[in-house]
Amino acid sequence: MALSLDDPRSLIDCSPDALRELVRAVPAWSEPLARQLDQVLRSRVVEALAGSADSDALSALQAAMQAMLPRARQAEVRGLDRDWWARWSAWADLLDTRLAQLQARDPERVRHLRHVPQLLQALEELDGPSQAELGERLGLSAPNLSRLLRTLEDHELVERRADGQAKRVYLKGQLQPIREGWGQKVWGAA
Repeated sequence: MALSLDDPRSLIDCSPDALRELVRAVPAWSEPLARQLDQVLRSRVVEALAGSADSDALSALQAAMQAMLPRARQAEVRGLDRDWWARWSAWADLLDTRLAQLQARDPERVRHLRHVPQLLQALEELDGPSQAELGERLGLSAPNLSRLLRTLEDHELVERRADGQAKRVYLKGQLQPIREGWGQKVWGAA
């Protein structure tokens, strides 16, 4: 399927760079064109913010939007009915905020939290234990364990998945380099 601003479906899966180049090639802006682009950008931004997009994917989308904003500003000056530039600028700001959050994640910061080494070690030993099993093993109440797991999820160290009525907890791929950096002492071994 060829990329075309006339068919937003063709743009949903294209790369942010391809989208940026397509927008740069637009000879003249119109309301229908702005609406089509708005539909694509809205779906991309919502997907990026609500999903688990990594910082590289967010950066690419944010860069594409930053490249489009001057063109949208020029079109606004030429008399488009809606304030597209302000809307897209706000979306770019949301992406900036999310990128800053992702870049502030430092798994090293969580190692000092109480129960983290024991929890990570338990997850290494068990294959996808339920939250209830973890709470029992660590002696943590459900709310305290849930809070701790949310923090570890925010730092992309663990992942919770629904399994019927239970939620199972799994380690994510980043743990090995972190474990090596922390040293064996953190894990209870001499």
